[in-house]
Amino acid sequence: MLALLFLLGSDEAQAAFKRDPPKKKKKEKEEVVSSAELERQGQAKLKELEDIEANSQNGIIQFDFSSYFKYVVKNPRPYDVIMMYSVQANCEHCLDVMEEYKQTSYSFGKDRNKP
Repeated sequence: MLALLFLLGSDEAQAAFKRDPPKKKKKEKEEVVSSAELERQGQAKLKELEDIEANSQNGIIQFDFSSYFKYVVKNPRPYDVIMMYSVQANCEHCLDVMEEYKQTSYSFGKDRNKP
């Protein structure tokens, strides 16, 4: 499980959610994927997130529109995600909650033997 953060406060994120929904494509023949391949894909995503987490401040990952869909929405996802959503960047209430969120992330990392 990874402690993650997604802020909607940035102009880029807000603009991304105001876009028109993608147009439906004609269904193509669905590709059958083996469970071993799904496992491999999931573990690859997990490794990517662990690398991102290791380079992040306080073990918290901030998603943009595309990374949110890649790591949170799209399957396979062999990990859990703890999210904090914010509509406005740097709002007073959000900053208070962020301190608690950082402490939770720190405790979680310590339980996983990560600094």
